[in-house]
Amino acid sequence: MLRNASHPRPQKPQIMKMLKCLAGLVALAVAPTGFAAFLTVDQIIFQNVNGLNPALLSGTIDYTISAGNTSQAALTFRNTSPDAAFTDGSFPSAMLLTGFGLQLPGVDIVGASAAVASGSTAVNFGTHDITNLSDQYLFANQSIDGYNNAGVLPVDTVVSSVQNGQGTLFSDLSSPPSTSIDGPNFGAISSLETQFGSSQEGVRDSVRIALNFNHEAPTFEQVQAGNVVLAFGSPDLIGQGVPDSGTTVMLLGAVLGITELVRRYLLKGSAAARCKI
Repeated sequence: MLRNASHPRPQKPQIMKMLKCLAGLVALAVAPTGFAAFLTVDQIIFQNVNGLNPALLSGTIDYTISAGNTSQAALTFRNTSPDAAFTDGSFPSAMLLTGFGLQLPGVDIVGASAAVASGSTAVNFGTHDITNLSDQYLFANQSIDGYNNAGVLPVDTVVSSVQNGQGTLFSDLSSPPSTSIDGPNFGAISSLETQFGSSQEGVRDSVRIALNFNHEAPTFEQVQAGNVVLAFGSPDLIGQGVPDSGTTVMLLGAVLGITELVRRYLLKGSAAARCKI
């Protein structure tokens, strides 16, 4: 389904938009050239199982436009949940960070690939390729698979390893496309998790996604300005609002980032002044 680029996106609270944009600008300003910057996660959705403490679920996702190809972007999502997030090992699939939802400005995914991120490890893969995961991930240019449940922040782009009968398989763009995957296997498992077991495939701890768009890839600032949602397992509930608990941290980070920028500027000015003397 192609998105109507002229259709306005739902607006999030103005204070959060300002904070996210400020944090995004700081992230870009202090990040080394050519390195991905971390997006601010607005919400976590999850699969409700016994032994789960949803308040402890956590993850990160970064974003960068591919060098030499302005219509492609790379994202890496990482499961950073502590071991205490799950006290019952009976539900390993719920421990997996299985994907993300974004709110993008008038572009659609037309192709994608997935891989075990550099430095991460394939767990319980058996005979499956230990690097290429493109046959186990789907994308959709709409809200699907738990991302459209009540209370979930609006998203219009989803990447998921959950078998849900929706979306387009990364490695199969035939018409009609196949949606046959083994998910929610092959998601990201935290490096701190000790109860994952051997029955489920997973990646410890990061998965790298490359997305090809029908137009120029959105900038980091554009992606940052929209909603960013992470999903664990086959999501059926929403977690605590990440911004509600992290607004102060975000603001503090932005202030510290600006302080660092000012410090660098003053140092450069001082050095320039000394050179002129």
